[in-house]
Amino acid sequence: TTLSEGHSRVTNLKIYALFAASDIEVSERHMVPYVVWYNDNCAHTDQEKFDGVAVNNEAYAAIKCSSDLNQRTTYLDRLQEIHDGAQKQRHGRLLTHFSVSWHWGQCNGQSQPFLWRGKTSDASHHMIDIFDSIDVQVGYTTFPQINERMDLAGLNYSRLLNKPSFVTFYTDKTEPCQITFFPQTCRWSGRSESNLFSVIDQFPQNGLSGIQPCIHYFRGVYSSGGHPDWPAHSNH
Repeated sequence: TTLSEGHSRVTNLKIYALFAASDIEVSERHMVPYVVWYNDNCAHTDQEKFDGVAVNNEAYAAIKCSSDLNQRTTYLDRLQEIHDGAQKQRHGRLLTHFSVSWHWGQCNGQSQPFLWRGKTSDASHHMIDIFDSIDVQVGYTTFPQINERMDLAGLNYSRLLNKPSFVTFYTDKTEPCQITFFPQTCRWSGRSESNLFSVIDQFPQNGLSGIQPCIHYFRGVYSSGGHPDWPAHSNH
């Protein structure tokens, strides 16, 4: 299978099932049991199993400043179901990962803590508590905005809990152009593959030592060969 091939060929490779219904109901929580069932009933070896489930649900952006606290706590309850569902796997541990935006703990530029399950924190910290790891969509391509937004998303807290955090960079063609590394004409320089990796190399001197990057659309737009600066990475 693809899973066993990946695990056998790439040392320490972790393969996640990615779900992105991105609705306020957090429908991804209903998809996790399928991965659990597959791992417990179909995979003959650990190499044939999914290592985790990853969720990209961006519906929280619409309610992050809601005066109805129940909307936010209900959303977190539904995220918790993702983690709880993964723990029902009988053989081995299924990890959980969540993609967050850097500003979800903020409202009008201010931290917005609220009580959920006995703990008062902002949404970003609550989400770090729920999942085994997160990636932060920083929506920028230069420092100091990158590291500042990682801090706002709770980087120090995730480090305290020894939970991995990843910096997510966009490589698809989108606007405004300063949020993506896709090469296009605008007043922002550095729209190139080499600059993308140069920025990643600068993590340690910008307070991001030990943090790994997450490249959005790496196998979609980024390596499609559709633009001269985006090489077509293939198996040949």
